[in-house]
Amino acid sequence: MANSASSPLLRAGTASAATAKSVVGHLRANLVAFLLPALLIAGYLLQLGIPAVAEKGMLSQFRPHWWQYFSYSFLSANPAHLAFGALALYVILSEFARGIRPLALLLLFVALAALAALCYHYWLMPSHSKLVGASGGTYALLGFCGGWRPRDRIGLPRIPFGIPIPVGVAVVVAAEAALAHFWLPTLGWILHALGFALGAATGFAALGIRIIFERATDSQAVRRLLETPDYAWETE
Repeated sequence: MANSASSPLLRAGTASAATAKSVVGHLRANLVAFLLPALLIAGYLLQLGIPAVAEKGMLSQFRPHWWQYFSYSFLSANPAHLAFGALALYVILSEFARGIRPLALLLLFVALAALAALCYHYWLMPSHSKLVGASGGTYALLGFCGGWRPRDRIGLPRIPFGIPIPVGVAVVVAAEAALAHFWLPTLGWILHALGFALGAATGFAALGIRIIFERATDSQAVRRLLETPDYAWETE
């Protein structure tokens, strides 16, 4: 009687433990996918509470401060801008950046967003304008994933084959350019293109270094510097 009575409870406890372990594993694997959107939300709330944060954090075309190249990515123009940026960042990080180490993703986002803003500011930014938003870093991360894993594809419903990431991004940026020309002039499609190009170049360079290093030394140190070992072994 004791065994038959305790068996359902035991199974329930085991299932609960497995579920909790699965949830913890998912959160750990997608740490940056939750962390970066959360930082965007925190940045916007800080803007609302302290208006000077927005004024000091935006990247200004006229005499910018050095920290603005980093801070602009964590600010948003309005709630819709925040929601779209956070959602896009989460989708890209959870779908295309699986297995890449959280610290590497965080550093790549900050560094590539700053580099894209630096190029945009000195060459293409309109006079007396200001820049906010995470899209430059988001496109840069997507470009990095496309360069680091060139076999990855963007899947679409009812299409049996995937679209290469560069092709998909080229279509999106072309659509953004058309929207900016005819309807939404504030859309930063040039920054998006710059971010993606810089990210893709970084990803291809990292892949090249990895291939050369592995062939020369028979070591996977470069891959394990960026990826967790379990993902690397499962996909290759």
